[in-house]
Amino acid sequence: MRAGGRHRRGRRHARPGHRHGEPRHDAPRRGFDLAGRLASFRRRHPAVVVQGRSSTAGTRDHLDALRRGDLDLALVATPTDTVPGVHLQSLDSEPLLLVCPVSHPLASSGTIRLEQIADEAFIDSPAGWGNRLLVDSAFAAAGLRRTVYTETIDFTMAQSLVGERLGVAFVPATLVRADPRLVALDVDPALIWTVRLARSASRPLSAAAAALAAELKAGTPSPEDP
Repeated sequence: MRAGGRHRRGRRHARPGHRHGEPRHDAPRRGFDLAGRLASFRRRHPAVVVQGRSSTAGTRDHLDALRRGDLDLALVATPTDTVPGVHLQSLDSEPLLLVCPVSHPLASSGTIRLEQIADEAFIDSPAGWGNRLLVDSAFAAAGLRRTVYTETIDFTMAQSLVGERLGVAFVPATLVRADPRLVALDVDPALIWTVRLARSASRPLSAAAAALAAELKAGTPSPEDP
């Protein structure tokens, strides 16, 4: 997203030296209400134009763009809370569940461990996406290898493919859909997918970007939120 001013009769560029706030995001969230925060920002700062953009390359691309100075803010999903050259602040988190067909041998187990599913055909996001980075890191830490047969950036499509018995998929808990063909299993140890607000650790934010960052951070769910 870009944040800039607006004339009464149309948009204008920011003043000389004014940098644009430009967050990008990996995936939609339910706990963290991005649309609600943007609406709130519009009400608070009606003279600022926010232009939103997303990338098909995911978190890795967003972090690279931050380091290059191509954007000021990004919503990313990193496996850890530290990334070189980038300041991160957690906004929301939830577990990834393994979605498999009801006919799967493990469907009635309730909870699975990574070593039980290492030989499965996986449906996952492309390399570089936050959820893919998290899962790949977990398998590597466990000394396991897996094979991703199909890549998609759409969790709904991933679950449709699982329903057709084309593989299994890790899906954020709030995005698991009701489908009689599918079962969602807990993972032990849990895979916690965390959405974070990212900015450069060496470059100060402009006034517009700082205001947008403050608004996004204000939308962080409390521990009591469902």
